[in-house]
Amino acid sequence: MFIDSHVKLSTEDISHLFYPKSLAIVGISRRENSLGKNLFDNLLASGYNGSIYPVNPKMDEFEGYPVFHKLSDIQGEVELVVSLVSRKYVLSLVEDCISKNVKALVIITSGFGEIDEEGKIIEDRILALTNKNKIRVIGPNSMGVRSELMDLSFSPVRGKVGDIGFISQSGAIGAVTMNHTNQKGVGLSKFISIGNKRDLDENNLLEYLATDDSTKVVMMYLESIKDGNLLRELFNSNPLSKPVIVVKSGRTSEGSRAAKSHTGAVSGRDDLISTMFHDLNIIRVRGIKEMVDVAYTFKKSLLPSGDRIGIISNAGGPGTLTTDEVIQRGLRVPLLTGDLQRELREVLPDEASTQNPVDVLPSASPETYRHCIEVLQNSDEVNIVIVLLLPPVLYPIQDMLNTINLIKKTKPVIVVAMGCEGTISNYVSYSFPIFYTPEEAAIAVEALSRFTLNQKKLTTRKSSFSGGIPNHMIEIVERILVQNKGIVKQADISEIFSQYNIPEVPSQVASNVDEITKIADLFGYPVVLKAQSENILHKSDKDAVKLNIQNEIELVEAFSELIQIYRSLNIDSNEVIIQKQINTYFELGVGGIRDPNLGSFVLVAHGGKYIEINNDSLLHSAPLTVSEALEMIRSLKIYPRIRGYRGDRGMDETTIAEILVNLSLLISNHKNIKEIDLNPIIGFDKNLYCVDSRIILFDSMEL
Repeated sequence: MFIDSHVKLSTEDISHLFYPKSLAIVGISRRENSLGKNLFDNLLASGYNGSIYPVNPKMDEFEGYPVFHKLSDIQGEVELVVSLVSRKYVLSLVEDCISKNVKALVIITSGFGEIDEEGKIIEDRILALTNKNKIRVIGPNSMGVRSELMDLSFSPVRGKVGDIGFISQSGAIGAVTMNHTNQKGVGLSKFISIGNKRDLDENNLLEYLATDDSTKVVMMYLESIKDGNLLRELFNSNPLSKPVIVVKSGRTSEGSRAAKSHTGAVSGRDDLISTMFHDLNIIRVRGIKEMVDVAYTFKKSLLPSGDRIGIISNAGGPGTLTTDEVIQRGLRVPLLTGDLQRELREVLPDEASTQNPVDVLPSASPETYRHCIEVLQNSDEVNIVIVLLLPPVLYPIQDMLNTINLIKKTKPVIVVAMGCEGTISNYVSYSFPIFYTPEEAAIAVEALSRFTLNQKKLTTRKSSFSGGIPNHMIEIVERILVQNKGIVKQADISEIFSQYNIPEVPSQVASNVDEITKIADLFGYPVVLKAQSENILHKSDKDAVKLNIQNEIELVEAFSELIQIYRSLNIDSNEVIIQKQINTYFELGVGGIRDPNLGSFVLVAHGGKYIEINNDSLLHSAPLTVSEALEMIRSLKIYPRIRGYRGDRGMDETTIAEILVNLSLLISNHKNIKEIDLNPIIGFDKNLYCVDSRIILFDSMEL
């Protein structure tokens, strides 16, 4: 089980929110369209059969229920309390909950940390009291919660009951999402509007939903990640077998500001968030409709065993559009073998195409579609079948869908009924997902295939890690790091890299002409001379790297130029780095970054001074396995050059992978490292070296 920063959780702690035997609504209201009236109406409409206690000091009766003036007036047990009172009364209500031995509290009340500092202080006091007394809290600033047995929210939309769990950081988005799920004919097992999520958050609730038998798929709308490290721990310790589909807003700096003003949340770096989601097999989508479409697809489909797509269409153009959409998402549309094409030909006219997409022509009957679908799903050549139905010339769309519905599915079958909006009756009754555009289907199919493939990787990931770094080496590096502040000294970086087996080009530090000439003679010409100063982070920008020095005359001249650069920048030093010149055909960049909330990550990229504009880089959560490192390398656009292109010598990818793995251990093992930069890495075959490096540490205020 997870342990949050305050209290150890159990499923029983959270179950009080969804299955209470008794509940009190504090701050009930008669006013039409008020939050209290809407919430009470939703509760009654949902058929909740537990004890209900309305509380309001100014009322005696409400819709046939006796109203209590305060919580302590209730004689019976109260398991769950809902707060609708204004901010200034919430702390007093919490004290009443403690006296009443309440198990869970849903704070609908807003105006806390999302508004001002005073509100945050009140939140802190609420949290201290509820944690001490083991009361689980949703909110503040929540729309409420609902389960299969009750609706305890003020949502204007009453969602259907089903088996999709939904966690939302926005109440309004929750209502919009339920409207979409209703249209798709799927329902919710749980809805939790987490609001400011000061106590229960997405991590706690995901852990609960992972073992909730009534939940098969999970959707989330998030504006922030409360604790990315805990989220990683949850998925890495026990990968969820249920699909988790997330809309994470705040992708832009403007969006991040909006999220902060709305819920007091601070969004993380979006590239790191996307990487973490991908590596944990959390499916990230761009919007609410996509989230519901993907959840609907998982509800209506089998899981595929791969990413090869078979396409059946009664027109050529839509088949081509669908192929483009699928290929652009990294999936495959394989050419069908002759044997499979002959099976399709048994019912198709000569003019039809059987290659993939399979063009069955506008005259295709329901039986023709049935035959082609069964041939493809019974084949080992495709893993998913997309069926395109344009308004048929001879047969009603309903007949087509009814025939497809009767086919026993052994693989996912996705139907795209282009141009048929509004013409399909009993839409929700079909056993397969129906979309209206190739793009919608391609998004859903990508989610299906990626989830299955990534799940296999996650389940085998733990056993793929090597022995790691011995403890005594970790301790050596820790002692070095605590002696540094800000940017780590170059000599210390070399010692750190030696402990983690990260190769550096032969280099030494010198401070006068005699020293540099002796070192150059030791290395042998050509050599490289570069600045050694914490005040020059990007040496090439200051012309502080002198390459391909062929003799002593050039060496002395280069040294003089570097000293002049120092003086122009008011740097009081004569120290320079002298290195052996290593030739290469191209440069790689490797790096590590740690976000205090999201954890550590590793990057590999087409390197050199243009690393920021080469647009060829990949991020992965750290630490890495060797197979993950190899996959990163092979996914780079520059990979053909790494292998050796048209006579050029390449780099050994296994050696690069070892550097990546060791770097991932370095950034993971040492929490005070903020950033590591190894750029460039050059050389040939297995003889690879880091030429320039930097390690930046967190200051105490950042951790």
